[in-house]
Amino acid sequence: MKTLKHIALLSIMAGVFFLSSCSNNKTQQNNKENGLTNKQILESTNLTIKDLDSLIRLNPKNDTLFYKRSKLQLAGKNIDEAINDLNLAIKVDSSKPEYYIELANLYIVKAKSEKSRDILETAAKRFKKDHNVFTELGKLYFLVQDYKNAQKYLDQAIELYPYDAKAYYYKAMAYLETQDTAKAKFYFNKAVESDPKMYDAYLMLGAVATEQKDTLAPEYFKAAIRIDSTNIEPRFSLGYYYQTVAKNYPKAVEQYDYIIQNMDSTYAHAYFNLGYMVLFYTDHPEASIPYFKNTIKYDSTVVDAYVNLGIAYKSIGKIDSAKFYLNKALEVKPNYDRAIKELNSL
Repeated sequence: MKTLKHIALLSIMAGVFFLSSCSNNKTQQNNKENGLTNKQILESTNLTIKDLDSLIRLNPKNDTLFYKRSKLQLAGKNIDEAINDLNLAIKVDSSKPEYYIELANLYIVKAKSEKSRDILETAAKRFKKDHNVFTELGKLYFLVQDYKNAQKYLDQAIELYPYDAKAYYYKAMAYLETQDTAKAKFYFNKAVESDPKMYDAYLMLGAVATEQKDTLAPEYFKAAIRIDSTNIEPRFSLGYYYQTVAKNYPKAVEQYDYIIQNMDSTYAHAYFNLGYMVLFYTDHPEASIPYFKNTIKYDSTVVDAYVNLGIAYKSIGKIDSAKFYLNKALEVKPNYDRAIKELNSL
């Protein structure tokens, strides 16, 4: 929910060309001696941080080594170290916009949006034909809810590259946040036209269609499932559509059961929705109890699971159990109107 043109260097003396050439030759020579090309360094799954430490000591002018180490630091959740390595990579070679983009994204993770903005605006001045930089700027402004600037930079990205699916996606998200659903749908569709494998855009199209009770919603969620069958969200959303819009409870049950049986047996929301349908849409409220108990077993913060347990126990005449779970609901969420109303009805 981000083509390339390196900025020309001005006033370059012949001596600088010579030094640059020597540096590049030395880098290539050291890589050769170590038996690794830059491509192999980037693609390697065997290099460790210690390995890279050693390689950097041998060749401190190879930006690829710092970049690779930043990737490993990030994988180890060492964000500060990853930031430091990206800064070192840029110091060695400032001509690669992807370094700026990744550095900016790390500062977003650190909740330093102003620092991220400064980096991307610097990159935008250096790489004026790089649509990825402008897309990232648009995304950043979207994240800080400055939708006017978000649209400005996303439009610049699209002008540079009319097939920028991510730019279309964030334009759609900005329109969605400003309640312009028609334009949001238009740009989500532009995103999937530009990239038929854009999972997030299909997911959002499905969400908008569900909100509008549009029968196309299942097709969008199924498209997302085809792109990423390991992700629970589109399958759960498909079940929710069948449950709340289509009122096709067997199909909803099929999706929730699939999640529990094949994807995540601890997925609390699937248990909750199964319990909800049993409690309110069948004549066997007692059968909902195991589902709600599993809900709170795997996520004890789902307050309505406690309330629904109270309702289920009340319906079969077990008032003490009903009171117990309704009071538990009030422990989770004090003064919760729904729990208080049910308690007062006992």
